[in-house]
Amino acid sequence: MSEYIRSDGARIKLIPDPFCKWCCKPIEKGFAENTGTCYGCYQVYGTNSHPPISIRAVSLYILHGGWKDSQLSRDVWTLKSGDSSIVEMIGECMIYVLNERFRYLKNANLIVPAPITDIKRPYNQADLLAQYISTRVGIEMEDILYKTPHDPQHKTPWENKEENIRGKIKCLKRIDGKRVLLIDDTYNTGNTAKECAQILRNMGAADVTGLMAVRTVDKSSLSRLGLL
Repeated sequence: MSEYIRSDGARIKLIPDPFCKWCCKPIEKGFAENTGTCYGCYQVYGTNSHPPISIRAVSLYILHGGWKDSQLSRDVWTLKSGDSSIVEMIGECMIYVLNERFRYLKNANLIVPAPITDIKRPYNQADLLAQYISTRVGIEMEDILYKTPHDPQHKTPWENKEENIRGKIKCLKRIDGKRVLLIDDTYNTGNTAKECAQILRNMGAADVTGLMAVRTVDKSSLSRLGLL
């Protein structure tokens, strides 16, 4: 399973196997067989620990301009730029992997969008995607996460992103016993997703898994894996 041909004819490249069981980053085959994780996650969590959330994604978003070569990455950029008309095309790809690649994610009984990160944008793209997915898989969706004031993550230096978001995400209600599917358009450092998962667990969630449209990766990593 290497690509999906969308209803508009676009060829969507899927994240290749093997990928990290925690962050969905492609990894070297031998290392994956031994650990199931990428080297970065192995360094942080080893084999006896794990992050508060595991992530699945449709496709890769290659940093530093490489995203322009990916149809889905261009679509996500369009959505972030203020054009919500592309939501259905992105959502269709996410539904495809839910039905064909990550069917176990449909065991969730609550869909929750990540909170809006840029208040200047006229909509929360995660909320639009969550609504689209919810109506098509029949899982209830609730927009219950919000952020307290802080600097936008995309404008924060890489080394400060974790501290910038720590403690800034809140939840409006308890969700005791719910198996949550967290929806967002992009997985980058993972700091926002981890904060979302932590507060959802604190509010009673039995489990939290993430589904994103794209997972970022740099060209050097892909080159080492022979994917460029």
